[in-house]
Amino acid sequence: MMRALATTSFAARWRRFTAPALAIFITLPLAGCGGGASTEALPNTGGAQAVTYTGPAPATADVQAFKLNVWDNLSAGNRCGACHGASGPAAPAFVREDDVNLAYALANPLVDLSSPADSRLVTKVAGGHNCWLASDSACGAVIAAYIEAWASGSAAGGGRQIQLVAPPDKDPGASKNFPDDSAQFSTTVHPLLTANCAGCHDDAAATPQAPFFAAADVDAAYGAAKAKIDLDNPANSRLVVRLRNEFHNCWSADCQSDADA
Repeated sequence: MMRALATTSFAARWRRFTAPALAIFITLPLAGCGGGASTEALPNTGGAQAVTYTGPAPATADVQAFKLNVWDNLSAGNRCGACHGASGPAAPAFVREDDVNLAYALANPLVDLSSPADSRLVTKVAGGHNCWLASDSACGAVIAAYIEAWASGSAAGGGRQIQLVAPPDKDPGASKNFPDDSAQFSTTVHPLLTANCAGCHDDAAATPQAPFFAAADVDAAYGAAKAKIDLDNPANSRLVVRLRNEFHNCWSADCQSDADA
């Protein structure tokens, strides 16, 4: 009996001693989770937020180049658009979203197209004015590249201008045109084709092979044969060359004679 009481008394004292210690131990991880080092908000170095333009179309090619290279890149809310839009709060509104033509007019005094790096837009930001990157000089270099692309009339992504070359003048009277109908074809070329080429180049042949310039329907045959005929130099016609030079299914022993037919 005395041993049982002693055991019970010891257990009670042990619980009174260990309970506070366990409580402190259990709360330590929770305190660590709730406290610790403070977090730091990092600057936004991502891409520009897209702005949908719904105003008047660019009035000139130069305004269009300005829009593609400068306005599109700087009008976002995390760029210059946060302050220099149509509603301010800062002037000039060179990235105003309501009219790119007005924005263009306001941006012109701020740029030097002959030396983009000397533009006021560049030097202002490179000097520490609201740069969106970790380095002011990096922001300045980016804007200088936008202005340089505007000056060259190409997109900042590396577009190029296409040089158009006018074709040589050609006297319209020197060329021949196919007649509108198949009347002449039906009495000259078509009989020769139906007599010697219909075994293959007829849509009704056992093994038809396009083009069907030997079809019984003279209009259909005429339409198919035009691409094979050179009116300005008949000897260069594909129908002739195929026989004369390539010996394709000549109907006599003399392919040259067949080609001249």
